[in-house]
Amino acid sequence: MKNILIAFLSCFLFITMLNSQSNDYYLLVGTYTTSPSDGIEVFGYNSGNGQFHFMHRTPLQNPSYLAVSPDHKFLYSVAENGQPNGGSVYSFKLDTHQGSLEKINSQPSMGNHPCYVSVFKTGKYVAAGNYSSGNLVYYSVNADGSLNAPLNIVHKGSGGIKGRQDSPHVHAAVYTPDNKYLLVPDLGADRVVIYALKTDGMIDQNKTSA
Repeated sequence: MKNILIAFLSCFLFITMLNSQSNDYYLLVGTYTTSPSDGIEVFGYNSGNGQFHFMHRTPLQNPSYLAVSPDHKFLYSVAENGQPNGGSVYSFKLDTHQGSLEKINSQPSMGNHPCYVSVFKTGKYVAAGNYSSGNLVYYSVNADGSLNAPLNIVHKGSGGIKGRQDSPHVHAAVYTPDNKYLLVPDLGADRVVIYALKTDGMIDQNKTSA
């Protein structure tokens, strides 16, 4: 199995390495799109000579953030879209031999402009945050990597900067290293909401703090 790099080419560049045991990697690139043919791109990367080569493109509108399952079998991507149809989260099968993606399914993000997605350590849950509508969505994942309909958690509150913090803006959903909590920063409400997780990774809405 090749190693994986993930790059998000939108407002920033972020690279993460997984299982760096050889010189061969895949570079997964998510972007804001400008045409229907744009989307997630896969490049091969040789860290020995620093060379990249294009391998595969999967058309998808605004796949601005990506997350790979812990077993490297699946890729999850937001489609950072707004009204009238709202955003979505997509599941793909990741072929680590060919460097290609195969769509499994998608589910609505129950809001506008999902900008972050993350995967629980077991791969059984996926969390995503909607920036414009200010809500968190939590998906259970089937054995084949497909997403089930999400649990929708709506944030409330505002901050002190008028026009910038008039309403909630969830912009991340990060699992703590011990996998006991989900940290959800909310720019609009000006706080970080901490959700406790049950033993299996399911979110516990009754145990939160900020």
